[in-house]
Amino acid sequence: MANHQMSIVVAVLLVLSASVYVQSRTVSSRFSGLEKALSDASAGAAPSSGALQAPQPLGRSLTKRSLFDASCKGSYDRQMYKQLDRVCDDCYNLYRKPQVEFECRRDCFANVVFEQCLYELKIQDAAEEYKMLIHTVGKK
Repeated sequence: MANHQMSIVVAVLLVLSASVYVQSRTVSSRFSGLEKALSDASAGAAPSSGALQAPQPLGRSLTKRSLFDASCKGSYDRQMYKQLDRVCDDCYNLYRKPQVEFECRRDCFANVVFEQCLYELKIQDAAEEYKMLIHTVGKK
């Protein structure tokens, strides 16, 4: 009886450790996709003069939430902008890396990091809707 219980404990531990391994591989592969998007974005784009600046090191500014990104030359629609901005906020909350938030907003959300964030947040099914929002809010 004791050997049987010990076998069950060992089997449970093996299953749990395999599950943790699979989850860590999923997170690391998911993160590597965003890291690649970030490196591609920062290598190919210089900061635009009207783009939002990276968050301050001592904390995030609350005033930026009320501002509209100057690089967005399309229709001024606060609700659409907030919907796009929320994707970048959620993506930042997922990884807690300031460059994620900054790169996601670059060029009025029309970039590969924003697309990768849609994928990471598992809302890639709504990508066409977000592209229409970017087209409306972004450059015409």
